[in-house]
Amino acid sequence: MTTIIIRPATFDEIETIINLQSLSISLLNHEKYNKSQIDAILKSQKEARYLTNELIFVAQLKSGIIVGFGSKGKVVSNNQRIG
Repeated sequence: MTTIIIRPATFDEIETIINLQSLSISLLNHEKYNKSQIDAILKSQKEARYLTNELIFVAQLKSGIIVGFGSKGKVVSNNQRIG
């Protein structure tokens, strides 16, 4: 059985989270959206991840590989940003 750890993300992991989101959007939605629409989604999501205060959790394998993430959305205080 594979162990997955759910924990708050760190700011240092933002690029990994953005890359995972980009891969997911590109692979899972390529039939639903054209390339320019996907590029626009990816750009807006990348900017949003850096500019908004959101609480992000990552799903991490015991080996340290991040395999998923989820976001609560905006939070009130800046010291809660990312994770």
